[in-house]
Amino acid sequence: MTPERWQEINKIFQSALDLDESERRDYLDKACADDESLRGQVETLIAADDKAGTFIDGNAASDAAHLLDEAHDLTLSGNRIEHYEIISVLGSGGMGKVYLAKDSKLNRSIAIKTLPDSFTRRKEHVKRFQTEAKAAATLNHPNVATVYSVEETGEPRYFITMEYVEGRALSELIPPGGVDLRSFLGWFVSLADALSHAHSKGVIHRDIKPNNIMITESGNPKILDFGLARIDRPSENEASTLSLTKTGQVLGTPAYMAPEQAEGKGSDNRTDIFSLGVIMYEAITGEKPFKGDNYASIISDLLTKQPTGVAELRPDVPALVARLIMKCLEKNPQNRYQSMDEVRVILSEVNSALGSGAALSQPAARSTTRRSWTKPLAAAAGMILLGLISGLAYIAFFAFDSGGEVGRFNLHLHDGDLFNLTDARLLPDGRSVVFAAKLNDKRVLRLRRLDSYESSLIRGTEGANDPFISPDGRWVGFLWANKGVRKVPIEGGNPVTICTDCRPVSGIDWGVSGNIVFSEKDGLSIVSSDGGEVRRVTSLNKEKGERSHYEPHFLPNGKDFVFTVDANNTKKIAVYSAAGNSWKYVEGIAEGTYANFADGRIFFTRDEHVFAGRFDPASLKLTSEPKQVLEGIFSFFPLISVAENGTLLYMPSMPQNDSSLVWVDKQGNEEPALPDKKNFGAPRISPDAKSVALTIDGDIWVREFGSTRGVRLSSDGNASYPIWAPDGDSVLFTVEKDNTWKIYRKKADGSGSTEEIYSSDVQIRPNSIHPTENIIALAYFPSRTRGNIGVVDIDSGKLTSIVENKFTNDMPRFSPDGKWIAYFSVESGKTQIFAIPWKTEGPRKLMTEQTGMYPVFSRDSKSLYSRTPSKTFVTSINTSGGLKPGKETKLFEGQYRAMFDVSPNNDKLLMVKTERGIFPTYLHVVTNWTSELDSLVP
Repeated sequence: MTPERWQEINKIFQSALDLDESERRDYLDKACADDESLRGQVETLIAADDKAGTFIDGNAASDAAHLLDEAHDLTLSGNRIEHYEIISVLGSGGMGKVYLAKDSKLNRSIAIKTLPDSFTRRKEHVKRFQTEAKAAATLNHPNVATVYSVEETGEPRYFITMEYVEGRALSELIPPGGVDLRSFLGWFVSLADALSHAHSKGVIHRDIKPNNIMITESGNPKILDFGLARIDRPSENEASTLSLTKTGQVLGTPAYMAPEQAEGKGSDNRTDIFSLGVIMYEAITGEKPFKGDNYASIISDLLTKQPTGVAELRPDVPALVARLIMKCLEKNPQNRYQSMDEVRVILSEVNSALGSGAALSQPAARSTTRRSWTKPLAAAAGMILLGLISGLAYIAFFAFDSGGEVGRFNLHLHDGDLFNLTDARLLPDGRSVVFAAKLNDKRVLRLRRLDSYESSLIRGTEGANDPFISPDGRWVGFLWANKGVRKVPIEGGNPVTICTDCRPVSGIDWGVSGNIVFSEKDGLSIVSSDGGEVRRVTSLNKEKGERSHYEPHFLPNGKDFVFTVDANNTKKIAVYSAAGNSWKYVEGIAEGTYANFADGRIFFTRDEHVFAGRFDPASLKLTSEPKQVLEGIFSFFPLISVAENGTLLYMPSMPQNDSSLVWVDKQGNEEPALPDKKNFGAPRISPDAKSVALTIDGDIWVREFGSTRGVRLSSDGNASYPIWAPDGDSVLFTVEKDNTWKIYRKKADGSGSTEEIYSSDVQIRPNSIHPTENIIALAYFPSRTRGNIGVVDIDSGKLTSIVENKFTNDMPRFSPDGKWIAYFSVESGKTQIFAIPWKTEGPRKLMTEQTGMYPVFSRDSKSLYSRTPSKTFVTSINTSGGLKPGKETKLFEGQYRAMFDVSPNNDKLLMVKTERGIFPTYLHVVTNWTSELDSLVP
C-alpha cells in the first residue's frame, strides 16, 4: 500500500468517525464511490475502532456486541454442557469465548471454546468455527495446544474441547529491554517448529501474538487459539465455501498482523512469518516494532514506516539473529523467508552454537589433530557474544580452517525447494558452494559462502542441472533443460552456450586445459569450454558387456581423467590417457564407482564407503593399496566434492528407521493402517481392500489391515515392487541378486511354490499388471540414467518396448479400465506425468503441469495422484471421449516414502510415514580433510 493510498483511507475513516452511524452509509457511498476495496478497508477500520468484531457485513456489529456481552458468560459459568462442568471464563478468541471446564468422564481440566448463540443463525460463522476446529485438529505437535473433540448439542450449540495449558502468556514475560538470548532461542526454536508443522499441514494461523502463546512452568511454549486459522488447501467440494474473508476485510490483531492482512489481501505462510517476526522483535528488544494509540495509527505505522533495527536496540544480539528478525519483517512477502522451516533451521543452529560452554570449546564431532584448536574456538565464542558472527557454520568453518585443523559441520541449504542435493559443488577455494534451488517452478543455481546463511541467485541459470565449476572458480557450467551445456560467470550474467549437439547424462567436469569432459549414453565426449566440436573419446564395447561410461573427473594435467565403467554387472574405475587416446582399468581396484582425484590420491565409493589410495598421474597407476577413509555417504547418487584447500563436501547416508503405514485423507489427516512400526515400503492394497502387500526389511509381506497378522512371501532380503494379481489370489514381486533382476509370483496366502515369471540382466521396476490381460508394465534401464517403458507377457516372458528415448521414464501404471498407461518422465526438463493409450491409436497426454512422480489412478479412473519428495497432488480426469486431464490440486505435504496407493472409494491414500525424509536435507562439510588423509593414506 502506498502512503498516498493510506492517507486517503485514513482521511475518510477519520471523517466517518465524526458522523452519526445513521449518516455514515451515505457519506461512504459518496466518498468511496465504486471503489469497493477502499470502502471495505474503511469499514474495517470503523468496525475495529468500535470493537465490533471482524465481520463487517449485515448485522455483524450487533453480533459482536452480543459476543462481548458479559451476560452471555453468566449463562455458561457454573453450568454444564454435556458432561463438561463450566468453571470460569478464560478469554475471547477469534470467533468465540473460551472457558475453563472439567471433563467429568475423564476427570481432567480442559478448555472449551464455544460459538456464541447469536452467531449460530449465520451459516458463514458456523462454517468458519468448524473450519477452525478442522484446522486445529490436523495438528499434532508438542508446542501446539491439542484439540480433543468437536461437538454440537441439540440447541444447537457448537463447541471445541481442547487441552488446558497452565502457565503465563508470553506477553507477561517480556521485560523492558527484552528477554535474555538463551530464553529467546529456547522459545522461538520451538515456536518456529510448531508453525512449520502447521504450514506442512496447510494450516495458517493468521493471529499469532504474545497472548496466544503460553509458557508452561517447565518453560515449554505452546501456541493457542487457531481462531483465525485458514486451511490452505480446501478439498474440491469445499473450495467455494472456505473463503472466509472478503476483499478489503482485515482479520488479525493490528500490532502483530502482516501488511498484506492490513490491506485485506490474501495471506499465506509468509503472513505467519511476519507475525512471528513482530513477536521476536518485541521479545528481544522489549519494544513493539509498530506503535500507535489506536487501530488506525498502528496500521499507518505498519504500512508506511520501517522499525528501528534490532542491532541498534540490542547490540549484544548476534548479527544473524538481528538480520533474521528484520528479514521476517520485510513488508513485501517476496522479500521475507519463504518458509517457516528456514527460520527454524537458522534459530536452531544459533541455539546449538550457544548451547553450552563445552559445546563451544569442545566440538562433539572432530578428528584427532596435532595442534591446539581451543584458541580459535574461544575467539569465535567471543565473537558470538559480540554479535559479530553468523552462527554455527561460521564458527566451525573459520575456527578450524584458519588453524589448519580438521573440523566437521552440517550445511543446511535454506533457499527455495532443493530439487536434488546432489546438485551442489564446492568452488575451488573451498569457501563457497553452488547448489540448485527453485525459482517460480524453475531450476536455478545459487551461490552461498560457507560462512553465511545468505545465498545469491546466479543470474542466467534458469533451467540448470548438474553444475560444474571452472578450475579458476570464475565460471559455473551447467546442463541446460536437456538442450545442451551452458556457462555463466560465477556472479551471474548472460549465459554462453558451449554446445547444443551434446546430451550429458551422468557426470561432467572442467579441466585446467580448458576442456570439458562429460558422459553420454554411448560413451564419454570432450568439448572446449569456449565451444566448438564435440569429440567422442571413449565408446561402449557392448561385446564386452559395457553398459555405461560415466562420472569422469580430470587429473591435474586437465587432459587425462578417471571414470567409472559399468560392465558385466560390475562397476570398476578406469583411467583415460589423452596421449594414447585410450583407457584402461586401474589395477588394484576390484570394484568401485564415482572416482575423483585430490592431493595425490585417487578416491572412489563402494556402497556407503569412500576409499582412497596414492596415485601417480604420470604413470596412471596406484602406488599404495586403497583404504577406507570415510563412511556413511549417500550411496544412491553419491555427492563428493573436494576443493583445493582440502575442504570436503558430501551427502550423508540416511539411517534406516522404522516407519508407520497410515491412511491419509485429502486434507492430510492421518490414521493408522497397521498397528506396528517397521521398515515398511511400496504398499499395495488388495483387490478386496482387506489386506496390503508391501516390503518389510527387503522382503515381501501380505498384512491384514489393523492387525499384526501377516504372511511373508520372500526371504531373500532384496525384494521389491509387489503387485497384486487382479483376482487377488497371488502377488508378483521382483528380486535382485548378483545384478540379475527376476519377477516372481507367489500365492497371497504363502502356499505353494514361488514361480519365476521373467529375468533381466538390466535393472527393472515392474509397477502394474493389466486388469484383464496377462501382461506387466515395467520400466527397464539399459543405462544408469536412461529408463524405458515396456510390457512383459507373463505367459511367454517376452518384453515389448513402448516408450524408448534418451530420457528417464519410470513407474508405469495401467488405468483400472486398462485403456491407458501413465508414467513419469524428465524429458521436458522437469519430472512430469504422461499417459499413452494402450492398444488404441491416439496422442500422448501430459497429465501434470507441475512436477510429479509415481502416478496412481483412482479405481474409477477419474483421478490421477502423483508425488514429489514432500508433496502429494491429484489431477481430475474426464474419461468421456478419451482421457482429458483437468484441475491439478496440491493435497498435502509431509514426510512419506515415495510409493503409495489409493483406497477403493478414492477418499484416502495409503502411505508410509517416516520420521525423516527419503533423502538427506543437509550436507556434511569437512574442513582440511586432505590433512586427515595424511594419516590414513600416507
